[in-house]
Amino acid sequence: MNTTYPCMAMYRFTILTVSDRCSRNESVDISGPLLQQLIKDYDDRFYVLDYQIVSDDKNVLKEFLIRWSNRSDVDCILTTGGTGLTSRDITPETTAEIIEKEVPGISLALISSSLSITPMAMLSRMKCGILNQTLIINLPGSYKACKECFDVIKPVLKHAIDQLKDSNEVDMLHRTMHNNLKSCKVNKEPVADRERHSPFEMISIKEAQLRIFTEIGPYFQSDRNEMVIPAKILHKAFNLVLAHDVFASVPLPPFDASTKDGYAVIAEDGKGNRNVLSKASIAGLNEVTRIDRGFCARISTGAAVPAGANAVVQVEDTELIMKTQDDEEKVINIKTIPAVGQDIRLIGSDIPVDNLNPLITKYRRLSSIDLGLIAATGAKEIKVFRRPKIAVLSTGDEIVSAGQHRSWNCVWDSNRTVLMSLLLQFEVFDLGITPDSADGILNCLNEAMQNADVIITTGGVSMGERDLLKKVLREDFNADIHFGRINLKPGKPTTFSTTTYNGKKKYIFSLPGNPVSAFVTFKIFVEPFLQLLSGKYFDFKKQKEANPMEKLLKWIKCKVVLDKPYQIDTRPEFVRAVITFSSLSFPEAKLTESNQTSSRLLNVMNSNGLLFIPSNLDGQKFLENGDFVDAILF
Repeated sequence: MNTTYPCMAMYRFTILTVSDRCSRNESVDISGPLLQQLIKDYDDRFYVLDYQIVSDDKNVLKEFLIRWSNRSDVDCILTTGGTGLTSRDITPETTAEIIEKEVPGISLALISSSLSITPMAMLSRMKCGILNQTLIINLPGSYKACKECFDVIKPVLKHAIDQLKDSNEVDMLHRTMHNNLKSCKVNKEPVADRERHSPFEMISIKEAQLRIFTEIGPYFQSDRNEMVIPAKILHKAFNLVLAHDVFASVPLPPFDASTKDGYAVIAEDGKGNRNVLSKASIAGLNEVTRIDRGFCARISTGAAVPAGANAVVQVEDTELIMKTQDDEEKVINIKTIPAVGQDIRLIGSDIPVDNLNPLITKYRRLSSIDLGLIAATGAKEIKVFRRPKIAVLSTGDEIVSAGQHRSWNCVWDSNRTVLMSLLLQFEVFDLGITPDSADGILNCLNEAMQNADVIITTGGVSMGERDLLKKVLREDFNADIHFGRINLKPGKPTTFSTTTYNGKKKYIFSLPGNPVSAFVTFKIFVEPFLQLLSGKYFDFKKQKEANPMEKLLKWIKCKVVLDKPYQIDTRPEFVRAVITFSSLSFPEAKLTESNQTSSRLLNVMNSNGLLFIPSNLDGQKFLENGDFVDAILF
């Protein structure tokens, strides 16, 4: 329970090795690289921004600690080395001079744990404190002690950084102290007095989509929907949606560049012998600044073409005529007539500077190539739409978590496994299972609202005497229930509500408990909503009169042919099917099973789409073999 599935590196570290010998390359630093690996292995959200080696010099050490603490993207600085008793061990003293607050508990824990391993730890002096909301921790210099000390501090690093950033996630460790809320408003009614008919109107699928979309606007009008990705970790923006237009700040290439290994020449010199300059234009070095008539210079692929040259002749089109006493080329013969511009990639020929037409436009989902172009054109950072945080909760007295002991009258919960596997690209909080009690539901929802933007629950939304979820939402959280019934099979009791918690809007999708119903309604309602909330295809000002949720579904729809008759229900229905494609005819749809009951997850197992079967209210009772229906592809 309460497991976080991260999608983004949010805890950013710098590592500083303090050692005279390592700084002079007299010894190889092994503790700094060790810390990098330990941070990377511990949590996907931990990321090392920088790693440096400095001498045991107070001024140099102080300059690094202050500069890194002043950076807004650094959360924690780990130093290794300089904590002993020699005259050059000045790391703790330097740290003490600059920190604003001391964190003695971490220092005490490090010493205490180390003493349990070796009495030599009494000679280690480690300081921990805070500067500019950046945590600074001194660790020993030895490989073994460094690893042992990191194992001590790693369980508290995330929570410590969350506190420094005033993160909402601080509540995650505190919530157990408050997990005893009592519902003051929802009382279990006598069975004889319960409602016999749902108080919620039955609405269409399209109307449900429109009501969901109407509630998205405030999220995009708040400041919590964007995040900055610095250039150093651009790869972390893969598959996120760009929140602004990106323009090329420099041309690419930023200079006239050679496309071959060969010689930079003046084309007008034609064929024949050339004097070879002793210096070369090698990519990144460019020792040659200018070429005059009758001369040439060696040049490598990607190197800047020196001034005066206007062509490149590849090595294969030359021969050596004379060499120097040092076995350098002195004279070569150009065997072909070079043309102006030959084998030169002109400045801006790949990407010109254009302040009117963006290189990559807002609302584009970023691919690897997009990120490469952004990096190549000099962007220092980009803004992307932040993916919403999601909490997943199952309700029911009769379900237990997968892998746990099951009594004879219970079943294992498959809904959380299915939903969380569909949410891997998001940060997900697993809230486990709550029994069908008002107090249990209240506490789980309260925990969800502390940590997530979107809450997805399964079960507890039908007409049973212990289906209390809607009542708790409405009465304890003052939630607006935008719909509580949809003219749909499976998934009729699907519920969507919103509420404001600690000043922030929360979105709650309450799906039916039957596994197929939960899966289908997630694909039809929740998945497109999450795409929109992540910025995909979304421009709130332009979309006010549209229904982009329906548009998203249309983009993955196609017409298919039924392979056998099907009896039509009174409600519109999504049935599970295997859709096969042929270049000679329309795609053909074959039902996974004739038994399409909403509790039978097996009928989804081999499917690759949902068939939309309209209701029989227009008088048609059966679809025949060969009839066309709409299909939504997974």
